[in-house]
Amino acid sequence: EDLYCGVDMNYGVTWNITKAGMSFTATCPSGKSGFLTRDCSDDGVWLMAQDNCINQILQTALNSVQTLEEGLGSSQLKVPEIIQQMSNSSESFIDNTADVSVAVTILGTISRISTDHNNTFDSDVVTSFLSVASNLTDHSNAPMWRAPESPPASTVLQLVEQFSQLLLAESGSFEINLEHIQLKGNAYEMGQAGEDYKKTFNELGLSMSIDQYTISSLLQNNNVKITSIVFYTIGNLLPNTTEKSNDSQLNSFVQSTSIQLSDSTSVSSHILMSFKMHVSDESYSQHCVFWDFSLPGSGGAWSDVGCTSRVDDDIIYCNCSHLTSFAVLMSINVKPLALIEEITFAGLGVSIFSLCICVFIEWYVWKAVVRTNISYFRHISLVNIAVSLLCADICFLSSSFSSVITNKIICLSMTILNHFFYLALFFWTFAQSAMLLHQLLFVFHHLRMKVYVSLSFLAGYLIPATIVVGTFLYFNPKHRYSHEKLCWLNPESGAIYAFAVPAGCIIVFNFLTLLVVIAKLSRPSVSDKNHPEDRDTAKNILKAILVLTPVFGLTWSFGFALLTELDDLTRQIFTYGFATMNAFQ
Repeated sequence: EDLYCGVDMNYGVTWNITKAGMSFTATCPSGKSGFLTRDCSDDGVWLMAQDNCINQILQTALNSVQTLEEGLGSSQLKVPEIIQQMSNSSESFIDNTADVSVAVTILGTISRISTDHNNTFDSDVVTSFLSVASNLTDHSNAPMWRAPESPPASTVLQLVEQFSQLLLAESGSFEINLEHIQLKGNAYEMGQAGEDYKKTFNELGLSMSIDQYTISSLLQNNNVKITSIVFYTIGNLLPNTTEKSNDSQLNSFVQSTSIQLSDSTSVSSHILMSFKMHVSDESYSQHCVFWDFSLPGSGGAWSDVGCTSRVDDDIIYCNCSHLTSFAVLMSINVKPLALIEEITFAGLGVSIFSLCICVFIEWYVWKAVVRTNISYFRHISLVNIAVSLLCADICFLSSSFSSVITNKIICLSMTILNHFFYLALFFWTFAQSAMLLHQLLFVFHHLRMKVYVSLSFLAGYLIPATIVVGTFLYFNPKHRYSHEKLCWLNPESGAIYAFAVPAGCIIVFNFLTLLVVIAKLSRPSVSDKNHPEDRDTAKNILKAILVLTPVFGLTWSFGFALLTELDDLTRQIFTYGFATMNAFQ
């Protein structure tokens, strides 16, 4: 017996009897154009209908913009009419994904034609355009935006930015306020004195500013218009993907700032912004990002290229070298690693205890082992490496106490001491590495004790002190030397590089020295009468690696790897490796 789907009244139309496995196409109900298609399953059950109906208002607007595309009619006159027609009924014309797609197509065509014809519009027209975009991105339309066949929401972001630049504004400030979009800006006339551009959206916790020098330089040859737009809801429609990961969550409103010159060109600029974060949690990392339309994905993706950030309580300050749509992304995959604190503190305890024994042994056997210049050079470096690391470990351990972290003066002092002693550690490893390299490469040239000691103490303590003082004087007046939550250098301001760059360079140099040592051990000189066997050579190389790796500070390469973008598993491996290996340095 054949199966059928019976007559059904749904979606505003009548679905007639349809054989199982077949489809029925119905004309859209009154007020809409197009067709509805509905499948009858093999079991004789009606499935969900594919709604391709388009609101009649949208169909009329689409026909009008298609006429403009064909070159018929004046865009300067017709565009305001089309936008006004859509704006008057924009709250009711979105019922399905097809409506969303057509509305975006209309806005895109309007924006493109108007830009191509160098049209400008008064605030009423721009307000109507933004009103359509505002209602398109209403929370109630979110399910339609997430449908696979819907256009990317970033298209609306781009279209609003483009069309807002067509606003004809008199000299001075201007403002448009809608339910889901706010626009503020300034217009400047050529030749007038430039001033700082600063706009604040107090109720949203947002601000943005462009410096006076940039604006003054642009005003020499052009009128200038700067527009800032804040989107309340569009952030929820954009994917939380970045070019590096998918494990993030939008944590602010989206804002866009653009500069338009009177010759119709757009320029980029340096911009400072502040965002009030929706969620302020120390366990998550926060990043200033912009929407990069050129990245693959659903109309682009978030990127942090050219942006730095600084977090202060629930406010994040962004410093970016270009203009576009910005927001704050919060990492959602940051999980405390199991036992990492216990391993770190246990490692510090072992390290401090071992270093105390090391210094004591060196003091006790000094006269017995230091009999030549070479042994003196080696042991003086070793003692200073041990002392520097001991002091650094003690300061680092002290910095972990909450009473120290909450006291800004003590915490700042600990940051300075940590910075100095860890730098001193690396520069003393450099002194020992350089001495060993000199011995290997210049066999018949002997260093004088005074020269080596003077240069070693200069490199080991004076250079680190100079770096610390210079970094402190540059960053501290801006309150950007130390981290907001830790007694360590601020990674957001760039102060961390005053440690990472010199330490990283020394690690590379020490590693190259280790390679030279291995090469010398594996290829004994011709003058050696007794050539060691391969097994003895391998033992000597292994011994050199085991001894020189901690002495040269090469275990810190694990720590430097953590400064890069790593996936969750790799980051865990390097974190545990760094915490464990440094305990035995």
